[in-house]
Amino acid sequence: MPVALYASPIIPLVNDHELEALMEAAAGRGASSASHTLVRLPREVRDLFVEWLNKWYPDQAVEIMRVINAMHEGKYYDSRFGARLSGTGDLANALSDRFHSKRAELGLGSPGKTLNTSLSSALSPNHRGACSDSAWD
Repeated sequence: MPVALYASPIIPLVNDHELEALMEAAAGRGASSASHTLVRLPREVRDLFVEWLNKWYPDQAVEIMRVINAMHEGKYYDSRFGARLSGTGDLANALSDRFHSKRAELGLGSPGKTLNTSLSSALSPNHRGACSDSAWD
């Protein structure tokens, strides 16, 4: 069964320094693809996130929020398709460059394959077997 790493959310100055090591560990354990998502802060979670930052990163909270804001064109959340997952601007591009360079170095692909359940009798209610390798297109 194909395995993918989804590194999410990447939080600048909190866990972004772990990205390459995480990718190496995943590749070393059989991952064949990788993707990442920059932290997004829609209104519904922003206050909770700030509260969490102030509790666990009190000396860095203001700077972390400044960097997140800069990575979303001066907003804490950008709902535009494409921009909301990866951010924009120099800092977001630098993170993306790090990710893509490491992904290429490790020979990891881009996730996107979907499970074709029509090829698997294991998913039928009357069968209790495992999915076959051909279930992935």
